[in-house]
Amino acid sequence: MLEQRHALDRERARIAHDIHDELGARLTQISLLSELARRRAGDPREMLAQVERIASQTHTMAQVMDEIVWAVDPGRDTLENVADYLASFAGEFLGLAGIHCRLEVPASLPGRKVPAPTRHSIFLVAKEALNNVVKHSGATEVWVRLETPPGKLGVAIEDNGRGFPADSPTLRAGNGLGSMGQRVRDLGGEFQMVSEPGRGTRIRLSIPLESQDQERK
Repeated sequence: MLEQRHALDRERARIAHDIHDELGARLTQISLLSELARRRAGDPREMLAQVERIASQTHTMAQVMDEIVWAVDPGRDTLENVADYLASFAGEFLGLAGIHCRLEVPASLPGRKVPAPTRHSIFLVAKEALNNVVKHSGATEVWVRLETPPGKLGVAIEDNGRGFPADSPTLRAGNGLGSMGQRVRDLGGEFQMVSEPGRGTRIRLSIPLESQDQERK
């Protein structure tokens, strides 16, 4: 019971952190942009530019709120739902960037429970990987593969972009790679990134999943 209480406290703290950092910061930006738009009322072109930025921030906020709600909804604690959400997000996110997304998801997924903290971390790692593809790779296609070896969930994200040498300043700068790997390791999983110039980049994570017997305990 004490461990469950600690787990619940950690989850509440994470939710509060996400709401403060993600939504709070964007609400502040919207407030500032609204004030700028008001000041530019005499310049229709400048005011329109500020309104468009407000619309963009509002759309992003709605997406972030959807991610937070999905991550904490106990009704989403299934492997099938994780696969559906990741596939939907990847397709939409890459599509908006003009990058073709190829999805490979098993036709049948085992009936495993994926608790909220695990779902949240898996999603954040996949989101950061896709964000790096859009910002740095110059790719035209991305493969998102989900695998379910016994007792595990594997997610691989591979692009056909420019790739990077091992000593690339881009890789040394981080691009979230450190936090991505740490999130996976915190779940007892394995994280791997392979990239070569002209041969794209491949990120793979493998997360252990509880068995049905362990869940019942």
